[in-house]
Amino acid sequence: MKKTLTLLFLTFSSVLFGQEIDSTKIELIESYEKIVYQMNSDTFKKQKYYSKLDKAYRFPWLRKEYTTNQLNNSLDTLIQNATLKIEEGDFSKFSLKFYSYFPTYIDNIDSELFKLTIISHEIKGLNDATIKIGSGITGIGTNFSSGYENGKSYSNSRRTINTSFGIHLEEDMQKEDLKGKVLFNSRFLKGYDYIKIEKSDIRKSLLIGEIEFTVIDIIENTIILDFKQSLEDVTLFNSANMDDNGNRIVSIGYFDFQKLQDEGKIPSDIFQQGEHLQTMNKSLINLFKLNPNLSFADFKELTHKKIVEIVDSENQKETAKKVFGKEYVLFHFADKIQNFYLFLPKYIEKEFKMELIEKQ
Repeated sequence: MKKTLTLLFLTFSSVLFGQEIDSTKIELIESYEKIVYQMNSDTFKKQKYYSKLDKAYRFPWLRKEYTTNQLNNSLDTLIQNATLKIEEGDFSKFSLKFYSYFPTYIDNIDSELFKLTIISHEIKGLNDATIKIGSGITGIGTNFSSGYENGKSYSNSRRTINTSFGIHLEEDMQKEDLKGKVLFNSRFLKGYDYIKIEKSDIRKSLLIGEIEFTVIDIIENTIILDFKQSLEDVTLFNSANMDDNGNRIVSIGYFDFQKLQDEGKIPSDIFQQGEHLQTMNKSLINLFKLNPNLSFADFKELTHKKIVEIVDSENQKETAKKVFGKEYVLFHFADKIQNFYLFLPKYIEKEFKMELIEKQ
């Protein structure tokens, strides 16, 4: 009997749906099945929610706004007064440092309002050695100046910017050895497109800015949207779940959550639910909506042929869309959705190129 089972196992391992298949392929299929199941199986399970109210929250479009002309002039001021140099780094041997300041009327600025990124660079080291530059960390400060001019005293206060980009060197060299130019993108947040979505909007096509989408469903703490355009980065969207009194419903902070568990007010086997985004294919949504407690064994039985087709394909992402349907975007919240707001930032942008200062 044992010999028969061994032969059956070997036969199954070498032939699958009429195809010869090696052990590596079997491992890939099993790994794919586990990943898809783990990523999606908890999505619609019934749960108890633990959240709190942020009574100080205000919608970002209610903050002080600057005019388009002011923001354009601010970017011009930033670019005209910028310096770029190499300095010793905090987390790497050297850092690329960008310094500049804004006009005096820009008095309320933070990392949400202004962003500076590197598009590309032509910086090289000795013997044209290529270097890698990491993402930037921006600090916003204030510079005060005062004096006496034309018989009158004056004082100015400017907001300053100091952005540091880590430099990764493949060989040892000095900062004087690094030369070249950097192409930057600078942008100011000028406002938001926003929309409130309700249960009555399910199956309706809506617009936010120029982006069209359909509300597929609202289930407990999750809203499912189908965007008509192909979105490169869904994390550009912001969202908020508000109660009827205008307070934002948010997750309990990590340490507060742990304390409540230690005090026995939250069961120890409950995981913290926070706000997050997820993409999920249409048929997988339908599968787990109908069977929120679907076991892994049943999931494999229902999806195995489709997953084999995906693993066998050259373009797995496109094949997944073909066999499991279009990808929808799911917004998850810390508690049941009461009043859902979706908003999208709008920016004024300018690109500019700078060359490293020769004498550092």
